[in-house]
Amino acid sequence: MLNLTRPISFIDLETTGVSLSTDRIVEIAIIKILPDGSRQVKRKLINPEMPIPKESSDIHGITDDMVKDAPTFKQAGNEIKMFIENCDLGGYNSNRFDIPILMEEFLRAGMDVDLSTRKMIDVQHIFYTMEPRTLTAAYKFFCQKELVNAHSAEADVDATIEVLMAQLQRYTNLGDSVESILGVIGEDKIVDYARRFAFNDKGEEIFNFGKHKGRTVKDVLKAEPQYYDWMMSLQLQYHVLIIDDNSPDGTGEIIRSLLPKYSGQLFLEERAGKSGLGTAYIYGFKWAIERGYRYIFEMDADFSHNPKDLDNLYNACKNGADVAVGSRYVNGGAVANWPANRILLSKGASLYTRMITWMPVKDPTAGFVCYKKEVLEAINLDGIEFVGYAFQIEMKFAAWKLGFQITEVPITFIDREFGASKMNKGIIKEGVLGVLKLRWHSLFKNYRKKVTNTEINNSVDFTKPDVVV
Repeated sequence: MLNLTRPISFIDLETTGVSLSTDRIVEIAIIKILPDGSRQVKRKLINPEMPIPKESSDIHGITDDMVKDAPTFKQAGNEIKMFIENCDLGGYNSNRFDIPILMEEFLRAGMDVDLSTRKMIDVQHIFYTMEPRTLTAAYKFFCQKELVNAHSAEADVDATIEVLMAQLQRYTNLGDSVESILGVIGEDKIVDYARRFAFNDKGEEIFNFGKHKGRTVKDVLKAEPQYYDWMMSLQLQYHVLIIDDNSPDGTGEIIRSLLPKYSGQLFLEERAGKSGLGTAYIYGFKWAIERGYRYIFEMDADFSHNPKDLDNLYNACKNGADVAVGSRYVNGGAVANWPANRILLSKGASLYTRMITWMPVKDPTAGFVCYKKEVLEAINLDGIEFVGYAFQIEMKFAAWKLGFQITEVPITFIDREFGASKMNKGIIKEGVLGVLKLRWHSLFKNYRKKVTNTEINNSVDFTKPDVVV
C-alpha cells in the first residue's frame, strides 16, 4: 500500500492520436487514492471537436457517434481540474503522454494549471528502470549469465545470437526459421531505412515527411517534378525540437500553429515556469535519446547560430569526433555585432575556464554543439549541477573527463537583432564559481564517478532519423 501524505491521481487517456500538440482527448479516466487508502473514480467521454481517425477508433473503440453529445474539454475542464487539485499524479507512460496532452488541453481551454509542486510517478519509468531493456539485461534474463566486455562489438553480437537461441527455446510458437519468426512478430515493409518514405494501405510508396507527407511518390513527382530536385539537394533531414518554458512572447502558440505543416519534423515540448537553460537542454537530450536519435544538437533559436553550420558540426562527428563545438575562437571563427565589452567578457571567460580546468577547448561557453548519442548516454545528465551558462562549460568538461574527443569547428556568431540577452551578474557569478568548483571536484573528488551514467542503454535503433536540433 502507498504511504501518502496527500492524494495521488492516476490518469489514463484515450485520444484521437499520439501527437502531443495536435491530437485531442476522447476519454479520460482518473482514480484518486487518498491518504487513508480510499479511492475516488472519475471517467468522462470528451467531444474532441475533430473527427476521430478510424485507426484510433479501432484501438480504443470510441467513435465520433459516441462522443457527439459529450462535453468538450473546455466544458469539462474545470471539473477535471478540481478533481486533481492538490494531487500528485501518476500513470503508465504518463510523464511523456497523458500529462503533456492533458496540459495541452488545459492550455487550449485557457485554464491555468500549475504542476510545479506536484510529484509525478510514471509506472512505465519504474518498469524500465528496474527491468532495463538493454542487451546486458536481455542476456542475463534469457541466458542467466553476465555479459562480459559489454560494448565490445564482437561480444555484443555473440551475446545477441545467444539471446535469440534462448528466445527460440522459451517461445516455441516462434518456430525455428526466419519466416516463422517474422510470421509471429511481424515484418516491417521498408522503403528506405531513414523512413523518409513508407507504404500506404494499398502498398503504394508515399512521402513520410514534409509538405507532401501521406501523398504517393508517383502523384507528387508527376504534378511537381521539381520537388525531386529539391529533395535531392537536401544534405540531411534535420528534426527540430523546441523547448518552451512558458515564454511570454507566444513562442508556444506560434510553434503549435506550424506543427501540422511540419508534422514528423518539428516538435514542441512546453514546460511550466522558468527552470533554467541547463534543465531545458537536459530535458531535450533525454527526449532525443529516448527516441533513438544518433546525433543531437543544441543551438540558440534566435539565429545567432547559423543553421547552415549544422552540416559542418554533423560531419565533424561523422568523421571521428564525439563532440563538435561551433567555436568563435578558433581559426576561421568570428563574432559579429557584439559590443566590445561582451567580446571581452566572453573571451575572458573562455581563457579563465581553460586556465582553471586545463580543458583543451578554446570556446568552452559555446552553445552550438553536436553530441553523439553515446556521449549523452554516458553522462549522468541528472548529475550536471549548473543550470545557467556554466551548464555549457560543465557538459564539455564532463565529456572531456569521460575521455570523449572534442573538436572545434569555426563559426560566425551573429548577435540577435531582436530581444535582449539574459546575461546578468548571477550568471557571471555562477560561471566564475562554477569553474572553480569543477576543478576542485576533479582534483579531490571522484568527478568521473559523479558524471558517469551507470545504466547505459547500448541499443541503437537504426530506423530513427539521424539528427535532432
